[in-house]
Amino acid sequence: MSIDGIERSHHLITLSARSQQAVCQAMEKLKHHLDEEPDQNLGDLAYTLHVGREEFDHRITVVAKSHEELKQLCEQVEAEGVPDVGTTGAVAYRKRSSAPPKVAFLFSGQGSQYIGMGQTLYESSSVFREVCDACFELVNPYYPIPFQEYMFNPQYSLELNHLNISSTAMFVIEYALARLWMSWGVTPDYVIGHSLGEYVAACVAGGLSLHDALLTVVKRGALMQEGTESGALLAVNGTWEMVQSYLAPFGEDVSVATVNGPQHYVIAGRREAVERLDARLEADGVVHRLLPLSTASHSVLMEPILGEYREFMEQQIAFSPIQIPLVSNLTGEVVEGRDLDAPYWCRHLRDTVQFAAGIQTLLDLGIDTFLEIGPHPMLTSFVESMPLSAEQVAISSLNRKEPPWKTMQESLAQLWLAGATIDWQAFDREWKRKRVHAPTYAFDLRSCWVDHQPARQAQHETKPWGSTGTDRDATGVAVAESKRVAVVRSPEEWVRAIWREVLGLQEIAPDDNFLYLGGDSLNLIQVQSRLNRALQLRLNLRDLYRNTSFADLVALLQAKLDETACELAPESLRLDEQIDLVGEVPLSHIQQWLFVSSRMDPEYFFMPVCLETSKSLQPEWLQQALQILHDHHDMLRATYKRVAGGVQQILLAPEAVEVELLLYDLTDLAGQQEQEAAFQRLEVELAESITFEKGLMNRAALVKMDDDRHRILWVVSHLYTDNVSSHILPQDLIAVYEQLEQGEEAAQITLGEKSASYKQWVEMCRSFINSERGADVFSYWEPLLQKATETRMELGCANEPNALANLKSRSWKVDAKRTAILRQNVPEQFGTSIKEVLTALVAHSLSNWLGQEQICFAINGHGRDVLAEDQALDLSRTVGYFINTYPCYEQVADSQSISQTIQQMQERLHRMPHGGASFHMLRYLSDDPQIREAMQHYEDPEVLLNYHGELLDLTSTTSEWREFEPSNLEQPMDHESQYKLIVSGYIQGGELIVHFTYLESQLSDTSIERLEQLFDEQVQNLIKSSEGMLT
Repeated sequence: MSIDGIERSHHLITLSARSQQAVCQAMEKLKHHLDEEPDQNLGDLAYTLHVGREEFDHRITVVAKSHEELKQLCEQVEAEGVPDVGTTGAVAYRKRSSAPPKVAFLFSGQGSQYIGMGQTLYESSSVFREVCDACFELVNPYYPIPFQEYMFNPQYSLELNHLNISSTAMFVIEYALARLWMSWGVTPDYVIGHSLGEYVAACVAGGLSLHDALLTVVKRGALMQEGTESGALLAVNGTWEMVQSYLAPFGEDVSVATVNGPQHYVIAGRREAVERLDARLEADGVVHRLLPLSTASHSVLMEPILGEYREFMEQQIAFSPIQIPLVSNLTGEVVEGRDLDAPYWCRHLRDTVQFAAGIQTLLDLGIDTFLEIGPHPMLTSFVESMPLSAEQVAISSLNRKEPPWKTMQESLAQLWLAGATIDWQAFDREWKRKRVHAPTYAFDLRSCWVDHQPARQAQHETKPWGSTGTDRDATGVAVAESKRVAVVRSPEEWVRAIWREVLGLQEIAPDDNFLYLGGDSLNLIQVQSRLNRALQLRLNLRDLYRNTSFADLVALLQAKLDETACELAPESLRLDEQIDLVGEVPLSHIQQWLFVSSRMDPEYFFMPVCLETSKSLQPEWLQQALQILHDHHDMLRATYKRVAGGVQQILLAPEAVEVELLLYDLTDLAGQQEQEAAFQRLEVELAESITFEKGLMNRAALVKMDDDRHRILWVVSHLYTDNVSSHILPQDLIAVYEQLEQGEEAAQITLGEKSASYKQWVEMCRSFINSERGADVFSYWEPLLQKATETRMELGCANEPNALANLKSRSWKVDAKRTAILRQNVPEQFGTSIKEVLTALVAHSLSNWLGQEQICFAINGHGRDVLAEDQALDLSRTVGYFINTYPCYEQVADSQSISQTIQQMQERLHRMPHGGASFHMLRYLSDDPQIREAMQHYEDPEVLLNYHGELLDLTSTTSEWREFEPSNLEQPMDHESQYKLIVSGYIQGGELIVHFTYLESQLSDTSIERLEQLFDEQVQNLIKSSEGMLT
């Protein structure tokens, strides 16, 4: 039966050529064709390209729902090039393999069913519908209503989860999907199923007729539903030996039901025994999860029904030899040419599913395309956990989060790209397609895009990372000049490109969440800056915090663009710049903390910029570059004056500042060791020469180490710089110097646009904390003040010296693969951020280390998001001291798991007003004397957690510049340390690195080693949990 009038939601466009460059040309020709034929039927165009073009080795596919989306994807390839081999999604590319791909069908097991699964295919594909109808006709006598009602009618959503119904529904959809794939010419070389899925695999392989397979599944479901004791299932991660040691005391009451991976198991058995096992695993901190299921298949609870099940099959089922090689759940090995009889299926119901062994067998047999046949991906993650090459892919038939025709055609694209022979006539037979005018072949005669790629390469060769101005787009990639073809992107493309850059990821999905991908609030500031610059908008952090999902952010941007009727432009556009500020700027709350309460000396408190280059730097250009930066960044002109009752912060006028550049030559010193010693003395001398009385709180020196090695040492006061500022300043310094070097006049120098001033931010904080909303936050902090005092962690001995010279540090890190799990899997699992996860890990480890349930420590934040829900300020390029320090009180029970601590910490931090910044705002900016009095007795904790986010090497893309580490200029080494223990973390090169810095006069090496060990144990438990937990 043909189904007319119901078109596919998406269409698969296939293009091929003799080279990668020619493929790019083909995409360019397609884009121009769409401009020329705006009303052409997209289905007919796709059909014409399928059946009317010769297929070459270099192939690219695009799955799109409209002309507009197809054009956008063409432009994406124009801007970014072809995707990497192995990339799946709307656009994919690869060179065809020398031999057709070897394909395995993977049939899903129980649990991924949902109302409406397959309904779109049922309504639009006659092949799929005919197969489903044949199944419904066979099973309807065994159910009180037509079976399709259970699958498609929302009224029966509860019934669909009953085992006797869900197992039949899963068989129907999987069998229909398999037949649909096979009708397009996609036939499996091997088949494998997971538990229930092996019945569909056996049917497709010829071991069971459709009638007998369905009859068996119906009988199996009924027996399991009505004839077995209610049990329980539990997913656990660990080694086989560990799992067996936990199971041993329970005898046959519990057993391994499925082996899904080398360390991923599902345990099943009697409910009481499984619950006791759950308690033991929880007490021992073993990663596990109790599953919301009550039918414990593949366990001792199946034994009461095995006799009846075997008798039924022996009397009513005909078994035939397997025609397509099948990998058995019982052995993990290939079954071919023999019957799978009644005893086999009884063992299959009772014994362990050896799925991991089966996948390994398929890998050993050279399978390179694993196609899951089911309503939602369940098995692909198990395959992807195995070592795969770039050419090996695991793809799915359907995904409940995406339109069915989109998922199926993206997977079909992967098969065609690899060289599979697709029956394109059959693929489009029922839609009555016709051939239409389509782009002709693209021959490899010229560059892919007009001057784009050469322009991009040239810019990277001549400009350093961080150069700004109209020659770069918001991702830092060179933008075409006006005489070149403009790069115009949609909001969706901008968000995808910027997220990829900021997060360092290749793939961004529509349902991705920025925070669950490892992003943090500091990354959001980077996104804010780039989007504002690219789209001429005034986004604030409140907008981004409320729209952290990809789809929500794209929708927000489109709405704002519609409001302003603003067209996208390819150039980097400057926002309205603030006027130069002069005069007094009130001290911020964190600056006041430095002057009033900290043990640090604000006058000797530095964060230097240290650059080394192989260039022979010209002093006059460098001095001019520093002068321009002082004009541009207001806080560099800050001076400080001690007055009665405090300190005044005063900004000098740009014309009143004359930057001095000191010149040093160390080439006469013998040996690098002597040079470095002299340079360290120079660092200290330069820092000591900066005082409040002398004016500007920064000085710079150009140091010649040898003929091809020059250093810039720019000692800048920490009073108006922070970690973000330490990225902005060297970036801008390199950019300005390079432009002067290339002959630009000072008036023509371009820098990144100014964002809001530090003064504006301080005034906003003061205004907020003295408003009604600000006063309300005191009700949160007041009871915690007492708790913080009561739970103060006293470390070491109060009489021992606390000088900075006594600080010692231990480093711990985790590799990039496991860091990715901590940044992405864990936040997604708990609905939290990487910083909150790290905070929970530190709290849990401190509690165990100190042996006390109640703990209180300080947390440092970058501070630029402290009023994210209120501020409309863009602070992304503001130089200033925004650090935000606040106390965190937590209670960790002895038996508490790290998962519970994460959830607990997440709730606490989310309740904390304005990310904790309101604490010091109340302490130093409140005009209410009662509040100030209540908070003045607070004593800072002795432990600090400081998470810096991802550290970027600002000069990593050019060999001419690099950053280097200075001596410890933050404070004199004989000054007192603010904290006895500092746990600082950051991500660099994809790896999470944590430093445990401690006063060795107060804490022993052995004690800190124990803390590090406890921290490592919790991290590894967490990684194992998220790495292998079943969905």
